[in-house]
Amino acid sequence: MGPLHRCHGCGPLHSAAEELLDTADELTRLAARRTDACPVPWGVCPEHGATLRSTAGRCWCTASDCLRRWFHDRLGEPCAEPVTHRVIDADGDRIDFCDGHATDARARILGATVIPLC
Repeated sequence: MGPLHRCHGCGPLHSAAEELLDTADELTRLAARRTDACPVPWGVCPEHGATLRSTAGRCWCTASDCLRRWFHDRLGEPCAEPVTHRVIDADGDRIDFCDGHATDARARILGATVIPLC
């Protein structure tokens, strides 16, 4: 057999190897997460907020003027963006968010005050 020989039983093995590599990539991203990362357990577009879509382990922003793409499921992972804003709701409860989640909070939390952290 020449160098182009095809292994007919390797399909499942190849799939398992790809899944292991994807898991290793995800664990690396989680381990490298900043200590000042946004506490929200899902990702957003850093500029447009809750505009992400994902499929097959890939993610993209759906805002018409945004070309951001990620080769992992950013939407399904904890937010890794740095905290930049404090959000105070109508009851006075506070939480610190990144730019993208603060943008979303402005639109979704009635009576919220969004304050940039310097």
